[in-house]
Amino acid sequence: ICSFPTSFAVAKLGIQWYPQPHAIFNHKDDVHFSIEIPDNGFTRANCGLQKSYSSRRPLHHVPNYCFGRIQGRIHCNGPVFPGSNTHVGTIKYYYQPSLQQYKIRVYSSTYPKVRKIAQSNSRARQEGISTEYPADLNMDADVLGQGRRTNALSYVLQHRHLSPIWEEVQSRTAAFPQFAGIKLYMGAKNLKLAYMNADINQTIHDWRNQWDVAIDQAFLDPFATYIDIGRQYTPRIGSAAETSVFLWRRCCLKYLWRGRQGWSRRYNATSPPEQQRSLKNSVQSKPGLIPLRLAEYPKLTLRDTVDITIKPTDGSREVREGLIYSQFYNLIKIPFDAAKQYPFQNRHLEKMALDPSYLADCERSTRGSHTNQASLKLAYRLSKLRVRSSLASSGTDGNSIPFNYGVRAEDRVSLALLERVLVHFHPSHSTDQSSRCQVLESEESPFFAVNSRTMARFLHGTINKYCFLFEHIKSEAVARYSLPETIVMTLALRSLRFSMSGIIAQESVLWRDRWKPNQKTTRLDVPQQNIEVEREGLGLCKTSKDYGLGWWLPGKFDWDNWRFKSEVCDRLIAGNNILRGDYGRQWKVIRDIRDVHARLWQAQKWAKQYSVRQLQGNRRVWLEYLHSTVIELFQCDVWHAARKSLDWKSGSDLMEEAASRYPATEPPPYCYDVLQRSFYDRRRNITHTRPYLLTGNKVRSPHVWDLVCDLLGFEVRDGHLEQRDGPQSLSYRIAVRRSIELISDVLGHAE
Repeated sequence: ICSFPTSFAVAKLGIQWYPQPHAIFNHKDDVHFSIEIPDNGFTRANCGLQKSYSSRRPLHHVPNYCFGRIQGRIHCNGPVFPGSNTHVGTIKYYYQPSLQQYKIRVYSSTYPKVRKIAQSNSRARQEGISTEYPADLNMDADVLGQGRRTNALSYVLQHRHLSPIWEEVQSRTAAFPQFAGIKLYMGAKNLKLAYMNADINQTIHDWRNQWDVAIDQAFLDPFATYIDIGRQYTPRIGSAAETSVFLWRRCCLKYLWRGRQGWSRRYNATSPPEQQRSLKNSVQSKPGLIPLRLAEYPKLTLRDTVDITIKPTDGSREVREGLIYSQFYNLIKIPFDAAKQYPFQNRHLEKMALDPSYLADCERSTRGSHTNQASLKLAYRLSKLRVRSSLASSGTDGNSIPFNYGVRAEDRVSLALLERVLVHFHPSHSTDQSSRCQVLESEESPFFAVNSRTMARFLHGTINKYCFLFEHIKSEAVARYSLPETIVMTLALRSLRFSMSGIIAQESVLWRDRWKPNQKTTRLDVPQQNIEVEREGLGLCKTSKDYGLGWWLPGKFDWDNWRFKSEVCDRLIAGNNILRGDYGRQWKVIRDIRDVHARLWQAQKWAKQYSVRQLQGNRRVWLEYLHSTVIELFQCDVWHAARKSLDWKSGSDLMEEAASRYPATEPPPYCYDVLQRSFYDRRRNITHTRPYLLTGNKVRSPHVWDLVCDLLGFEVRDGHLEQRDGPQSLSYRIAVRRSIELISDVLGHAE
């Protein structure tokens, strides 16, 4: 149920009000709605543009606040959309106030009026909502108190006070241009089991009995109130298909889509001329294009079954008359769906595939909390247990318990359109039921009927193959993971996350084969350019079309060594976020660490490819590459530390000319003459300093070797270099540590 009421008074039995905003109650799910955000003077003042323009944004993208829950058997939440996003001209400018400002404005508009009524002599909080519901009485309630514990509670606001509260809210928010176009939204979900019935008339009757008790329709617009009504086909108990699972046939849904296209073309062509002109203006597309969109969601990477959503575009005749979308989806997802949480959906699970030293460097170089590996392993095991319990074994034969799930077709229609449709389901308008059943029995069903045990084994095998691949590679890996091992384990975990999902087609590294997108350069010293980058995926889309089941394309994986082929491995990394985590603003630090590890992983690859251990000439070139890498990174880190003074409020030690001449990635020659011209002379300008020379007998490192150990983060113990725990993981220190590890692994400890 989705609706846009005109007042809080829509709740006949009152509203359970939440004094403290709770983010978990706010509207965050995509309900396939968008609302217009009008322009106002606040936007013009901030953007400097005078052109008035209205923008449409998805409902779940607009900041909102859940005011409370409607009392009664209809469990509806009531978010308030302040309309703080605006669209001006061709430049989108989204204004979102800070959390503190947001609380102040919400409190100033809603809190005073509600508190006044709650503490008045009307005994609103002590009175029962209705004599028919004595369980809702709150006789022990006290007056509205103070503090966080009190604000975490909820209070019942009676119906007679809701209209004045909404009027007060509108009058107070008028002073804030950020709240222009404030709207109320009422939504309810998960009502299928509450009203499911074999007869649609009985379903509507049960729903109306509770709807009319809880909702005052005087504050509802039937054209702005939408109901999701669906038809579900489930194997009937006692029938031949009792132990079966239904899956929609792709060919049948495609046939339905083509029929819907033809109907939509004819229906929109017969609309009034002014509506046709508005449709052409709202939909910027080619002439003659049908105002209808199709979204396909592959199921289990199977070719012959699919979920689809058919959605008319905004401004089409279907939307104006109340048809928002139609969905056709399989219910096989139910055993893995727990409050929209599916197994293996934790994004951080992929960090189990990263090299432990790489993760340690990232944690030492960034702030904030970091993912615990023990917690990730526990989450992985619990996901496996969830799948196992959903496909549990029965008896001694090891076969899965037969389970049956059907298919569902669902339409979102307005309340006004629903009233028009229900007339045709009245017994006086219905056709002969016996003849209808005979027609249906003579036709082939639009869905497959798969044996339950067969489907359970297929689901088990689909998930288990990725689990086995990840665990096999991880069990054979040593203390340090190589880059090829990381890529295999990462893609196995990512395949687990999308194996049961219908949006796997959006994950290019899994779904596509090979493509060349344009990527913009981001270097400050070079004009921005578009470069073509060759990327590669596993090609599940192609194998699904060719063979009926999605799997990795031949020629990408070396099954003898259980690694991706060398040229494929390089293209898999390019732009597919294999090593990138959700670090936000700290990504620049993580990027530098990733680049260092990538260069050393490349050196490890060369050591095997060019037989560095056996060939003396190749060994000399390989060692020179390691030395050059360390020196280059050391110079870059030193120059990066010198450039930090550019952000100091007290003034920079570095001259602006030197900063522009030598970017962060290209340090200057480290000689005294060049550095003297790059820094301010303290003798001429006392507000700036110049490079210091360490002299005297108070230097921390009395010997050169001690200074080297301090800089590199090592110390000598029993003739061996051991890493210190204290120093920060700078790029050159990581390169030194990884170079020593590589030399020890490739050439031996004696070298």
